[in-house]
Formats: sequence, C-alpha cells, structure tokens
Amino acid sequence: MVTLAIILLGVLLLLMACRGALAPESQQKKAQGTTVGFVPKALNQEFWITSKAGAMDANKQMSNVKVIVDAGSSELAIDEQIAVVEDMLTKQVDALAVAPTAPDQLKPVLERASEQIPVLLVDTDIPSWDGKITYIGTDNVEGGKVAGKYIIDQLKGSGSLALINGVPGATSGEDRIAGVKEAVKGSDIEVVAEVAADFDRAKGVSAMEDILQNNPDVNAVFAANDQMALGALEVLKSRGKTDEILLVGYDGTEEATQVILKDEGIAATVAQDPYEMGKVGVEKAVAAAKEQSVKKTIDTGVTLVTAENAKGYLKEYRARLSEGG
Repeated sequence: MVTLAIILLGVLLLLMACRGALAPESQQKKAQGTTVGFVPKALNQEFWITSKAGAMDANKQMSNVKVIVDAGSSELAIDEQIAVVEDMLTKQVDALAVAPTAPDQLKPVLERASEQIPVLLVDTDIPSWDGKITYIGTDNVEGGKVAGKYIIDQLKGSGSLALINGVPGATSGEDRIAGVKEAVKGSDIEVVAEVAADFDRAKGVSAMEDILQNNPDVNAVFAANDQMALGALEVLKSRGKTDEILLVGYDGTEEATQVILKDEGIAATVAQDPYEMGKVGVEKAVAAAKEQSVKKTIDTGVTLVTAENAKGYLKEYRARLSEGG
C-alpha cells in the first residue's frame, strides 16, 4: 500500500510538472500573436522596397502581429525565392503573402505551403491555382489598356509601336502587353517589335538598341515596367531621339515620375500601388490566419501619370512612403 501511494504521488507530481511546463509555452504563443511572411520578388528595386514599406506599415498598425520580410536577390532568382518560401515555413509563419517571380516554378512550393497555412498572392496572380486565398494587385490587362489608349491619343491613331516585355511567362508583364495590344487593335498603330528584357534596367538598354537597329523609325515604345523604360531612355538620350519617340513605362516609380516632371524623355507611366499591395497583403494574411473571410480578388488600381498630374502624384507617393517608413 505504501509503495502504491508513493507511485501515485509520483505520477501526480509528474502530471503537475508537465502541466506547468506546457502553460508558459501556450501563453508565449498567445503573446506572440500572428506571424506573417511577406515575400516580394526582390528588394533591389524601388517598386518592391515600396511594397515592403506598406507591409511594415500594416505591421505597425496591427497589434499582436509580426511581419517577416525576405526575398531573393533579383526577379530572376527563382530558386532563391523558392528557398525563401521554404524558410518561411521552417520559421512557422501563420500565413504567407508572396509575389511569385515565375508562377509555374513557384506553384509547387506554394501548393505545399497552402496545405499548412493560408497563402495569398501579391502583384502576380496564378490564375489556374485555386489553392490561393486571394490575389491582391493590379488588373494588368486593364493597366495595359490605359497605356495603349494613351499611346493612341498621343500618336493620333496611327504609327508604329515597339513593346518591351518582362520575364517570359510572368503573368504580370504578359498581361500588360496583352492589354496594350488589345487597346491598339483596330487602330492604325502597328506593333513592329516585341523584346523581352526581364524587368531589368540594363536589359532594357539592350532591348531598346535592338528595337532601333531593326526599326529606326519607330514612333512609340511601351515598357512593361519603369526600370526597363529607364534603360530604354538611356539609349534614346544617347541617340538624341527623346523628342522623336514616345516612351511609356509602367509602375509609377519616383524616378520615372521625376523624369516625366522634368520632361526628360518618359511621357507617361501607368502607376500601380505597391505600397497598398504590401499593406493589404499583410492585413488580409492576418485575417486569413484567423479564418476570417477574404475576397478572392482585390484590385489595388492604376493611375496614368503624365506631366499634368505628376507633381500631385509624387507628393502623395512620398507621403505614403513616409508613413510606411
């Protein structure tokens, strides 16, 4: 009997010890709240730095939320982004907001992630994937149409147009190009060239040189992001063609807007809202982690920035960045 009492007492003490050890861990997890992994395509361009500012601003405004931001070295570093997503899972984040560099290559790892936690897409959609919680970003086809209509207006409905695309297969760039083509279809504007430049500034230089070599009398150029437009601008400046060729970009970055304000060779840019993408991406990731309802598509809109509205746009752009900083 004495032996049995000692054994029972030992078991009781062991259960109490286990209960005491588990309680602090549970309380600690509760105190930590919700952790969101935010994975832009890169952090080496103004667009993605702005999206990070939005994500961090959401972090400041929401209590009991922690945001971890990480990315590959460039938009071409697909394997690096896959590794970042896998690392986020290792860190046991509660939800992921990801801007996939290459949808087809990222889809398998995102599918695996979605089996554990909510996955939201930012900036670039994967239309064929039903496992995402939502897509937060621009309707890039509509954005392309905005650029196309502006080009038609400036060329008075006729002329030649060259297109500088981004990474082949990236839906964001493909959709922008498709939108421009759809807008000019039926007009007397002929698309004479389409060159890929991987959303890269230096490759934008090469693309513009290639276009001019084969189409020296081209009237307009649309670049699917501002970095490629700025690269194309270098070539136009060096050849004294900034007044001859209409150059239109896409993103609404501060640098491109400054060029528009100074009338130095970019006529317009279709401004996305990367700040809002980052901010809403985090907010909706937290909602999804808490099993709250989230709309399947969230359009963050576009603004055509020209000399007429560039000053006001830039003032608002800087103010929002300041909030995020």
